[in-house]
Amino acid sequence: RITKETVNRLLAACAGACTATAVVDDGMLHVAGLGDCRAVLGSVDADGTMRANVLTEEHRTYNPIERERLIREHPCEDEDIMFFDERLCGILQPTRAFGDVVLKWPTREKVLLEYVFDEAAYVPNYISPPYLSSTPDVKSVRLDDSSRFLIIATDGLWDGLSDEESVKLIANKPPDINSGTWLIQNSLAHNNEQRLSRVLSI
Repeated sequence: RITKETVNRLLAACAGACTATAVVDDGMLHVAGLGDCRAVLGSVDADGTMRANVLTEEHRTYNPIERERLIREHPCEDEDIMFFDERLCGILQPTRAFGDVVLKWPTREKVLLEYVFDEAAYVPNYISPPYLSSTPDVKSVRLDDSSRFLIIATDGLWDGLSDEESVKLIANKPPDINSGTWLIQNSLAHNNEQRLSRVLSI
C-alpha cells in the first residue's frame, strides 16, 4: 500500500538541490560544497587591493576533475554517452547534488517511481549507478585580519559576475543597500552600469 507519506518522500527524493555551507569555529572557516554553488572569501591585501579566494570546487560536467572522477568510477562506460550534451547521462550539469535519485538508484528500485507516478524513470544507457554523488568537498582556511566577508551563491549569480567582480562590488557597495540585493542586481545587469540602471528601475 502506497501512503501519502510515501508519495511525499518519493517526490522529495526525485527533486534535486545543490548547496554550499559554511561554519566558523575557533578562527577556522570550514566550507562544504555540493554541486554548482560557490563560496568566495573576500580578503584585502596589504596595499588595499581586494582578493577573491574561491573555497569550493564546481561539480559540473565540464570540470576536468569531476570528469576524471566519474570516468574512474565507471571504467566500463562510454565517456561520450556518460557526458552526452555536456550533461551527466544527458540530464544534469551538476555531478553532485542532493536528491535526483533517478541518477542514483539501481534500476530495480526505480520501478517504484514508475509505479507510483505512472511515468518512466528511464535513463538511457543506465549501466552502473549511482552516477550522481551526494558527497561534498570540504575546505578549511584560517581567518585572519585580512579576511573581510564570505559570498555564498548559486550558479545563477556567478553566470553574471566573476569572483573578482563580486568581491569588488561588496567592498565598494553603497552603504544603504543589502549586500545580496546589490550582487543580484549587478549579476542581472552583468556588471554593466547602463543595464544596472534599467534593472534598478524595475
